[in-house]
Amino acid sequence: GWDSTAEEEDLIGKVVSIEDHYLSMELYASENPETAASYETLNPDTLTATGENRFVILRTNAKYYRIGNGERNAVTVAALSIGDFIAVTLDENGAQNILLLSTDDK
Repeated sequence: GWDSTAEEEDLIGKVVSIEDHYLSMELYASENPETAASYETLNPDTLTATGENRFVILRTNAKYYRIGNGERNAVTVAALSIGDFIAVTLDENGAQNILLLSTDDK
């Protein structure tokens, strides 16, 4: 099923499609919830698909980052592509953050 979410929880997954104001993602889970809290060091290879899909509304004030070498580098929504692993989270100011997780083949 496709659920829309209020995004109170962090989501991790693979981008299935991207539209102007939303994307859909296949949800993945980390075997180790503690590591999920640190996206800078999260290896997508350690994630497993949950079998769920989720729509995520892209907020107008969303911030986009590419994770690389343990750092966050600001990018735009244009950096996202289908098949990318992303994390959707809220920063301390309540702004939506879309993190493009590093994978070995990128």
